[in-house]
Amino acid sequence: MISEEEYASIMREGLFEKPLKLPSEFTDPKVNRISPEEAQFIRKFRESKEELDPGMGGISPDKLDNLLKNSDLASVDIAITAACNFKCVHCYKPANEWGSQFFDIPTIQNIASQSADLGVQFFVITGGEPMIYRHKGKTYFDVVDTILEEYSKRNLTFPNILTFTDVALISPDIANNLAQRRIALCLKRDTLDPQVQDGILNVDPRNATQKMEIGYDNLIAAGYGKNSQFPASVNTVLRKGKFNTFKGSVDLHVWVRERGFEHSIVPIHYCGDAETEDQKVGLNALEVKALYDILAQIDMIRFKDAWTVYSGFPKNKTCNRPGRGVHIRVTGEVTACSESPKIGMYIFGNIKNESLVGMIKSKKFQEFRKEFSQRKGKYICNNDVCDLSKEHLCRGGCATRSAYSSIDPDTGLIIPNTNPALYSQGNEDPLCPTWMVFAQMQGVLKKGVYEAAVDYLLSRSQRLTIFEKEKIRTKIISDFNEIRGRLEHGKQ
Repeated sequence: MISEEEYASIMREGLFEKPLKLPSEFTDPKVNRISPEEAQFIRKFRESKEELDPGMGGISPDKLDNLLKNSDLASVDIAITAACNFKCVHCYKPANEWGSQFFDIPTIQNIASQSADLGVQFFVITGGEPMIYRHKGKTYFDVVDTILEEYSKRNLTFPNILTFTDVALISPDIANNLAQRRIALCLKRDTLDPQVQDGILNVDPRNATQKMEIGYDNLIAAGYGKNSQFPASVNTVLRKGKFNTFKGSVDLHVWVRERGFEHSIVPIHYCGDAETEDQKVGLNALEVKALYDILAQIDMIRFKDAWTVYSGFPKNKTCNRPGRGVHIRVTGEVTACSESPKIGMYIFGNIKNESLVGMIKSKKFQEFRKEFSQRKGKYICNNDVCDLSKEHLCRGGCATRSAYSSIDPDTGLIIPNTNPALYSQGNEDPLCPTWMVFAQMQGVLKKGVYEAAVDYLLSRSQRLTIFEKEKIRTKIISDFNEIRGRLEHGKQ
């Protein structure tokens, strides 16, 4: 087994033998070449269910774009409360959005009414922790029912309700009420290691993981997981540093899929305590590539669920929200997404004293929507390099990561980005696996670094058999080494 120290040393020394070159230097720079049949396969999968992933990643982009042909907005994200039972160390929320702030029912009613006028069909309820919501005897389910009642008054089709929750407050009654309303869920779990998970949750006494496990049991008993009528995904923040979830990510994936859930993974960028971590030993795109390659093989071998690794999220899901939807923060500010930079160009108004309809129809929002839809990068996030982009299945991965972080073309490691306006202006997701495919096809990736990441992950799995590990390792390393040096120079 490769030791922690040895592995960290390999990653710290950089991933590239020489700097990454631009696509313009190659005769045919296509890296992700996707056939029409494969593009259709990806679309069909993404249309087959509507589970909740960050950035509306569990919804087909085609479905959202078709909706926008006859409506002004596809989705609304509402942070109904600032209160939370946890204090996660990597939480992105600024200090002024914590505490006792909340939206009262009349405000929710107003948001729902205006959303109906705009043609919204997806509501994502977030917090804080939505299940902690209490106001004048009203609970989370009163929020949901208020939204549904506003649509019922207009004889409109009920919208889809989706909710993030950390699971720890899910009692049998709450689980059954969620299932009765067919609410799609995005559930928290970062690791199977209770010590690391409790450290991330950052509350005393250190028994929060146990509470989450009881919540999971209650959801499964209510039908979530195995019953496709109750879509749910488990969201994992992938990180290294003090609370390393990367090393146990393979076994967590097996745990998630065995319970019938989809697995959403968010590779961490500069937020929470990760802002102060040494990025030379932090997560990199090579590690994301190695992990996703392993997970794709596990899904095929164990669950007969085949997919090919292209995007920065499992199963080629990508962020769908900016421009297609908005996030309403607990302060009332309406922003591009929950983590978009809090600068003027991405704040469209405040729901407490302005009309949501007016914000969405404003010149400012329409210009943002157009700018975001046209964003492209100079290395991997453009039609010349990636067919996922060409087929409109990805718009540059995670825009928030591209706002705060960049990839160093000399080393392949992550460096801070100081221009947050690149959120909508074309910086590329520095943790997308395509970076490493591009580097390997150029022949600039150091030999042995991919193998080191694969061995590091597989050697720490206790849920895969020796036979499975050997089969996975042989397959993905052979496939990855086969593409080395494939790109040809010549284009000027």
